[in-house]
Order: sequence, then C-alpha cells, then structure tokens
Amino acid sequence: MKTKLYIGLIVSTLFLLGACGDLLNPEPVDSILADNFWQTAEHAEAGISAIYDGVAFDNMMRNLISFTVIASDEARNVPGTSGARQRMEDHQYTAQRQGNTRDLWRNTYLRMQWANDALENIPQISDSRLDVNNKRENLLGEAHFVRAYQYFYLTRLYGRVPLVLDVTKTVEEEAVNVTRNSLPEVFDQIISDLEQAIDLLPEEQETEQFTRIRATKGAARALLAKVYLWRGHKDFGGGNADFEEAASLAEQVISSSLYSLVDGVNYADIFTVNGQLTSESIWEISFENDEVNGNALHNEFQPGPIGRVRNVPTQKLLDAFDARPGDLRRAITIKEVDVPEDNNNELFYTGKHEQVGLDDPNVVVLRLADIILVRAEALNELGRTTEAIDLLNQIRTRAGLAPVTVSSQDEVRNAILEERLVELAFEGKRWYDLKRHDIAVQEVESLSEENGNTHQVLWPVPQDDRDRNPNLDQNPGYQ
Repeated sequence: MKTKLYIGLIVSTLFLLGACGDLLNPEPVDSILADNFWQTAEHAEAGISAIYDGVAFDNMMRNLISFTVIASDEARNVPGTSGARQRMEDHQYTAQRQGNTRDLWRNTYLRMQWANDALENIPQISDSRLDVNNKRENLLGEAHFVRAYQYFYLTRLYGRVPLVLDVTKTVEEEAVNVTRNSLPEVFDQIISDLEQAIDLLPEEQETEQFTRIRATKGAARALLAKVYLWRGHKDFGGGNADFEEAASLAEQVISSSLYSLVDGVNYADIFTVNGQLTSESIWEISFENDEVNGNALHNEFQPGPIGRVRNVPTQKLLDAFDARPGDLRRAITIKEVDVPEDNNNELFYTGKHEQVGLDDPNVVVLRLADIILVRAEALNELGRTTEAIDLLNQIRTRAGLAPVTVSSQDEVRNAILEERLVELAFEGKRWYDLKRHDIAVQEVESLSEENGNTHQVLWPVPQDDRDRNPNLDQNPGYQ
C-alpha cells in the first residue's frame, strides 16, 4: 500500500528478538498504544497499513529474494562484490557470522507483532463504521493473511520456529524466552490463519489496485494451496489428502474471473514499474521509489550505474533458456549487460527487479502462473498426470513453446520443476522448490557431504538470540 505509517508497536519485542540492550527503554512499555491508539476506524486502517509496510521493509525483501536466489541453483554471486552473498552461495555461513539470516529472523518477528496487535485490538474498537460492509472482518482477514505469509517463509527457511501469537507486553523471562514449536504445530497455525482469512476477506478490495496489493480470498486460497503442497511432500504432512487440498484451492483461484495469464508478448509487464498490477497478479507487495519506500533489489540485480549487479544467472539457468529457443520469457528474465567492463565483466542480468528512474517495481509474491503449476504438481502427485500435463502446457503455450512430450509421473514431475525454474526465475521461488522436493543437495553444487554443509538447507537460529534466550535450540550441524 502507498499509505505509510510507522508505529512504535511493542517495544518489548526487541528483547524477544535479542536486540541490543541499549535499544530497550522500559518506559514506552507502559503505554503500548491500546489505550491511546486503537480507538477509531481510521486507527484500524492505519494499523493494517503498518502491517503491509512491515512486509515491504527493504532489508526483508533483500533477504527474502536476493539471498534465497543465491542459495539456489538459479543465480550466483558476482565474485568480489559481497562476502555475505558468497558465503550464502557457497553455503558456508555460520550461526554467528551470517547477519542476513539473523536480520530476517529478527525483522520478521518484530513485524509479526504488528499483526498480533491488530488481531488483538481491532475486535475491541467500538467505532460503528467498522461494522459497515464487513469492514472489521476484512481487516482482521488481512492480518491473519500476512501473519500466515510470514510464518510460511520462516518455517521453510529455519524449520521449527516459535509461534508467537499474542502481543508481547512484558520483558519477563517467561514471556520472552519462547521455544521453537514443532513443524506440525507451525503448519496447523498457518493453515488456521489462512482458513480464517478466506472466511473474513472479500473476493475483491474496493479498487482494482487494492485487489492486487491487499489480501483477498483469492490470495489466501493461493497461499494455502502452496502450504498444502509443501506439507504433502513432508513426512509430517497428510500426503494425498494435502495434495487434494492444494489442487482444489488452486482450481478455485484458476477458475476465478479475477485472474488470467498475461499474453506472452506482454510477459515483462508483470515485473516492470509501468506495467504491474496485471490480470495475472494475485498479490504484490507495493513499493514507491528508492527515496521513500523502495525495495533495494536493484542494488542486487541491476547493472551500474543504477545498481551493483551482484546476483546473476547461473549457467544452469542460461542453459535452460537456451534449450527453449523462442521463449518469450527470456527477454525480461535474462538481459544483456550493456557495459560488461563496468560490471565485473558480467554478460547477463535479470530485468525482473529493475528500477526506472527512482521507481522500484512491486515484488510479485503470488501470481496465476505459479498457482497453475501448483495445481499441476499436486495433480501429478495424485497420479492425475494427464491433467497435470495440460496445465503445464498452458504455461508453455503462453511462453511460445511447444507442448511437452513427457508422459510418466516422474518425467512430468521433473518437467514441472524445470518449467518453474524458467517461469519463476529470480522471484525467490526456486530455493523452496528444491527444498519441497528434498533435492537441494542434489541440485546445488556447493551443497554436498564432501563439503560437510548439507545441514545448511536450513538456516541457523541466530546465535546471539540463543545467547539471550536459552530456550531456543539450534538446527543440527551448527555450532
């Protein structure tokens, strides 16, 4: 959303996250806004606006997109441009050293409190305007959706995570020294939040723009389909029952009149500053410009003089596009560097995160092509391979490619993963795809038993947070 509101919500949360002691001031804890902020319909709207601003925080976007892209097999770090990114590509980070994994953990939990605060206080606001046209329910649905989105990426990156579902109002040890919940518990909570969001949210927001950048029933269904797909592949999940849920939810999104694939010749519109909020978009995180509310991703992906071109395509991704001559997606996904000698002699970069002037593009979190491939994958896992092939070919046809010639379940599974690689390149999806199928060690060259770093498919719990909270255990393999 364009409206920005920075609210000093829950100062005590900084203690929970292990923030430096000098940031803590006990005084504000006595006036945590419940008595002087959550009073009117405007306050409720402002609180939800703050939640969206929270997930748009530029440092979180950098970690969620740039570092997951580098961790996978779709991109590599330009040598010499960043030690942190090189450690991420090599999977040689530690719980003590990698500040980016620490920052994402802390920033997410801080901003999660903003959703908790809204969920606690909006029901208590007596302003009757919130009861017109289900406004109160819609706002609560947005808070449930954003909290589920945050927990979903946290658990896929770190594994077990603490479920903090209430506002932290004290710095007492019993309140802030939380433990990590089990994976079934975390996923049950994500599913519960999204089911509530589906019940509470509208099909459309009041404007076309808001329908794409605020949560809707379609966005909640799309995210829940991805949650069930992930859980279906895991030993704590429901197997075929989860795949059935994923396929059904994806179909509800696909059949909605709100969403349609962008024509292949206009594929770049999905990602460009002047072409976004397309019919394919289900949920975008909105940004303005680098001086006001930018996402900083041009500093990772765009050549100079605007950016620093630190994330570039791997040979694997280049080969995948070379094997698809005439692919309409290539023009925006793989672009040629104009002046290689001014950009570490790199020849290619991606145009999906290009700044225009000072304007940053939105980050497209959920779009229809992704959900079509989610349904294809779920159907294939259920043995409905012919139906899966039809969906896969929808994506290929849009890209100007011939239908696939594969037919067996294993072949189709691999073909869907390969299509996701090129369709969703540089969108922060590939690392999760590899982890969902438990093939990250197989596909990422730097992850191997020989290198002794296979445990790094999970990011570490930040060690200094563990030092402050003895109840946080560490992921295996980290010292």
